[in-house]
Amino acid sequence: AAGRIKTTVMLHTLSATERVLGGVNADFFSLANGTPTGLLVIDGRMLTPPIAMPVLAVDSSGVPRITTFSLASGVLQPMHPRYAVGGRPLLVRDSVIEGAVDTFGQASFIARNPRTAAGIGNNGHRLLLAVVDGRQKPYSDGMSLRELAAFMRALGARDVINLDGGGSSTLVYADPDSAGALRIANRPSDKSERAVGDAIAIVRRCK
Repeated sequence: AAGRIKTTVMLHTLSATERVLGGVNADFFSLANGTPTGLLVIDGRMLTPPIAMPVLAVDSSGVPRITTFSLASGVLQPMHPRYAVGGRPLLVRDSVIEGAVDTFGQASFIARNPRTAAGIGNNGHRLLLAVVDGRQKPYSDGMSLRELAAFMRALGARDVINLDGGGSSTLVYADPDSAGALRIANRPSDKSERAVGDAIAIVRRCK
C-alpha cells in the first residue's frame, strides 16, 4: 500500500483489465510514504489495518456500508469486507448530521476546504460520491464539514463519510465523447492533480 499515485493514473492502470466508469480519491495518507492511514481492503485482501475511524466498505454481496472496524487475532470485525477504504470523520448517520462536523480536528479542518465524500442512500442500493472544489476564489470557496454533510444528505445519502480533501480532491469520469477516456471533472486546488495513497474506482462488471 506504500507509495503515492495520482487518482487518474490508478484508474487508468485499472482500465487495462476493467471497464472503469470513474472514481474519486479516498483515504488520508502518510506524507512520508503514501500509506493510507485507515483500513484498505482490495478483493478481500487487507493491505493496511483499521484504526478507530469510520470506513466505507463493500461486503461480499456488493452492499456498501459505513462502519468502524477492529482487528481481533488478525481477523477483521464486524465482518471481512471485499473492499474498504478509510476516512474521517463520519458526517451523517441514519440521516442525522453528526456532532463531529463541528468538533473534529482543528478549526482550519472544520472550515471551508475542497472536499471529497462518500454517501450511502436508497437503503444501501445507492453509493454517492462527491467532490467539492475550494481555495479558488471567486470560483469556489469549498465547504465546511457541516455544509458537506447537509449537501450529501440533500442528495439522498443516509450515511456519509468524509474522505481526504484539500489538494487531494479529484473526481474522474470516463468521457463518453472521447471513447471513455478518463478525465478530471473538477479543478484540483493545487492547480494540478496530487498523487494520493488510494482511490475509489467504479467499474462495470455486469454484462
